[in-house]
Amino acid sequence: MSFKDDSDFRKKLENSDNRYGIVKDIGCQARRLAEEYENNIFHSEAISHILMGTKPENKYYFSDEYEATQIKEMFCYIDDVSVKNAVYDSFYASKQHSNLIYLYNDITDNPRKARVRILTRRLWYELCAYRKR
Repeated sequence: MSFKDDSDFRKKLENSDNRYGIVKDIGCQARRLAEEYENNIFHSEAISHILMGTKPENKYYFSDEYEATQIKEMFCYIDDVSVKNAVYDSFYASKQHSNLIYLYNDITDNPRKARVRILTRRLWYELCAYRKR
């Protein structure tokens, strides 16, 4: 089922004998689509994809277990707690916005800021490469 816009969907609902069944069907399909993407897409986004007959574009989706392992492994080699915190905050802000974002927290000197950028970028692309396999 795919619709060009909301008006097509509304027409189908108006002409249907079982409106609630159609809505329930779409909800179930959207839930399955979200689960297929490990619930890394919003259910509202999944509903839009079901209604339009499209698939979500390749965003950066991560497996939580693999992600935690990679972060833990990387943090074994970082002694500076401020850098660890900044990399952690930067990574999760980037994940939330699906785009690289650097948060330095209380770090003011340029060499440590550069280290935060390098480590965050390394972690980000390592996990993105994992998900694209």
